Amino acid sequence: MATIYLSSTYEDLKEYRRVVFEALRKAGHQVIAMEDYVAADQRPVDKCLKDVESAEIYAGLFAFRYGYIPPAQHNNPHGLSITELEYRCAETLKKPCLTFIVNDTTAWPRVFDDAYTGGDKGERIKALRQHLLTEKLGSQFSTPHELSTLVLAALATHVKESQINPSPVITWPAGKSPYRGLLWFNQEYAPLFFGRDREVDELVAKMNEPGGRTLLVIGASGSGKSSVVAVGVWQAVIKQGRLLGPGQWLWQRIQPSDGDTPSDALARGLKEIFQLSARPRLTTAGSTLRDLLSQHLSQSQELILFIDQFEELFTGNFNEPDIQTFLEHLIGTAQDQSNRLRVVATIRSEFLGKLHAYPSTLNLLNSPYQYHLGPVSPRMLQDMIEKPAHATGYEFEPGLVERILQDAGQEPGNLALVEYALMQLFDKRKDRTFTVETYGAIGGVVGAIATKADEVLSGLEEEVRGAFDRVFAELVHLERERPPTRRRAALSMFSAHQVAMTLIDALAGQECRVLVTSGSGQEATVEVAHEQLFSAWPKLKGWIDKSGEALRDIDHAEEEARRWQKGGDNPQELWLGSRAKKVLDAIKQFGKSSSPELRRFLKPQEVLLARLNEDALSHQDRLLIGQKLAEFGDPRPGVGVKEGVPDIVWIEIPGGQVKLELIDHVFMVKPFRLAKYPVTNAQVQAFITA
Repeated sequence: MATIYLSSTYEDLKEYRRVVFEALRKAGHQVIAMEDYVAADQRPVDKCLKDVESAEIYAGLFAFRYGYIPPAQHNNPHGLSITELEYRCAETLKKPCLTFIVNDTTAWPRVFDDAYTGGDKGERIKALRQHLLTEKLGSQFSTPHELSTLVLAALATHVKESQINPSPVITWPAGKSPYRGLLWFNQEYAPLFFGRDREVDELVAKMNEPGGRTLLVIGASGSGKSSVVAVGVWQAVIKQGRLLGPGQWLWQRIQPSDGDTPSDALARGLKEIFQLSARPRLTTAGSTLRDLLSQHLSQSQELILFIDQFEELFTGNFNEPDIQTFLEHLIGTAQDQSNRLRVVATIRSEFLGKLHAYPSTLNLLNSPYQYHLGPVSPRMLQDMIEKPAHATGYEFEPGLVERILQDAGQEPGNLALVEYALMQLFDKRKDRTFTVETYGAIGGVVGAIATKADEVLSGLEEEVRGAFDRVFAELVHLERERPPTRRRAALSMFSAHQVAMTLIDALAGQECRVLVTSGSGQEATVEVAHEQLFSAWPKLKGWIDKSGEALRDIDHAEEEARRWQKGGDNPQELWLGSRAKKVLDAIKQFGKSSSPELRRFLKPQEVLLARLNEDALSHQDRLLIGQKLAEFGDPRPGVGVKEGVPDIVWIEIPGGQVKLELIDHVFMVKPFRLAKYPVTNAQVQAFITA
């Protein structure tokens, strides 16, 4: 690590110096500062300038005081302050100079402002500040925490680009792609994560603010939200120590769909990070989470919980009370500093409106602690394309990088498409070179996904390709007026259908990777690798366009079913039987699983018959239930309809016959005395007509 000389006037910047000093030491740097000076027979200015000379980097903090001016006979003929002498010394010695200036709009005590107390009315400090802001691009700050973040960020950038602490050569396994394709970057790929330094710096700056214990990262599908947090922020906090706090950070990533409920997903993550023998039970009151953190975090530890794909709260068919409990439990715990929990969550921008319904997240949306991640700039994208290849010993043919950048443009989601094309270039490389010819053959940025996925599908048997409906009906979530989103499904849902499993294996294989499988045993899951597939793969896009209405009907029915059960199974709120049948037909068509609530809603006869046994049921409700049973089909023998005619139960009556009467749309069976003779279906129909 680097040796840094920390320069400033003292009393006015005492608290700022302390925060920066601690942050630098915690990050592993050696800091030379007046805080460590002891009594010595030496002029202060001589000691300071000697220390500047011995340091590798100069870091100067400037407010509104010019500082002590040594007499001219002490080798100070121009009457400069010690602070400016330190800066000029570092500049003369060509030391890297990182300068930080208090913002003009920051409230500042007059006692520490030369404009009010200085003999020159602040002209010298004003001139020095102006020089640093215009000639040295000094960074401006207002608070100690903001300053420490800026210092660490500037230092990290300088160290990365200088020869003081050169980055080690990346040893990368032969034959392993340096690109992630449609997958988000994980910690294994952290050495190859490039191009997003500014965004990471700004996120860490927000986390370092007192209110930044809960942070929401917002962006379009394909903007790289997951990777920026999972690798960029993770490296800054865990590896570089740039987050102010107790000193030791634990990091855990979860998704709401990791469990049967969002709280169950959280419990699974806590079980993993704390290495518990059993999954903890999190109560609605929230005390269990606080107790768990207290029991398993030492005084020097804090837990950072990264909740990826926060929108799964609303696409995962979770009950409303479970969502509300989870949000109140989690955010309330994190915002209480004594619990030593921080939360960083990523969410697709079109789902922000869903968060307005919950007080905890509405407060978050009304705070400064949300960060909108925009599309990557061409310069950032160029780093993401070139640097992983160079770091692992590969190269591009001349003109290829420029062509990729031109094809990518700046459309939202272009990053995922570029990464997939780069992965295909790697798989089809010539020796250690990515070629223009191969790029054209795979279909470029836009066509690479479709080319490979169609190629894999065409190599499968027709019966396996026929499982496309069954598989993707479980992996795509559709809502009206919203783009499609992915949904994770348990692999066990397909275990009884071998052709579906074969299709999943092919599309998730190393050759294709448009699906992703994870976990093992009963917890094994499958999901679409990236939502850009929904528009970039024409076969899947066409399937969604064709099947979308039926799939939306199923998902809408799931919501209505939960609402119907929660509202007490009111017969008046049931759908028409014809509408329910349409959804049942769609479920059968796609081989799609359905919840118990949905099955009760679409086939409510058992629930309705149970209501008929209630003594307090009114005549009006009995009539309504009778009408609904006639509409959905009454399962009782002798009451419903079979093959278009009444399902008649013939009752043996000595010396009599069976008479049918249509009463309130329900066929009632009444005996009367006449000689017995056979009755045909045609006669029954004639009776009904009459």
